[in-house]
Amino acid sequence: YEMTANTRLESRMSGQTSWVQIPALLNNLPDYYPYRLLDFGCGRNWPAIEKHLRMKKCKPVGYGPYWLPNVSLEWLMVLQNWAEFEVITCCNVLNVQPDDEHIEDIVQTIIQDLAGPETLVYFQVYERNKSGIVERTRDGYQQNKPLDAYFKAIQKYGVIAGVNRGKHYVSCKKQRVQRVSSLSPVKTSV
Repeated sequence: YEMTANTRLESRMSGQTSWVQIPALLNNLPDYYPYRLLDFGCGRNWPAIEKHLRMKKCKPVGYGPYWLPNVSLEWLMVLQNWAEFEVITCCNVLNVQPDDEHIEDIVQTIIQDLAGPETLVYFQVYERNKSGIVERTRDGYQQNKPLDAYFKAIQKYGVIAGVNRGKHYVSCKKQRVQRVSSLSPVKTSV
């Protein structure tokens, strides 16, 4: 068995830290137009999340190697080339990684391999106590980093991060990042 970049990334995703609830970010996505959405690291609650997103007129695809083992990164890349995801969400995935290398692998995969030039990407993290001290939890890890600490990984792949501190998320595009006060997409010229 050869460990490829994609299988290495899949082995780094934590299957035990999934919350059984819909992330706040997904509750606040606009529902005024249908769009193709990839929820990267969707977790064990994917059936409820998928139903929620379909009610918002999204065309959702979930990715989580533990909870949706039939969806591979290779398949997502083929799908992305066929019909670009308009939105990619990554909710509460970066903050449960054991180290910065794991975080960078996930950000790199999303920004470089899955996001198209017009894809709006949202990273949501749980900041917890913001101490920056990684803690081992019952089911994995908790980074305890403030949102700003994730910017380095996001900026490394050609994106300057904007932030709405009240919602604990970063939204960005490959070429330009948008500072947002709500989760409504903002049109910008690139």
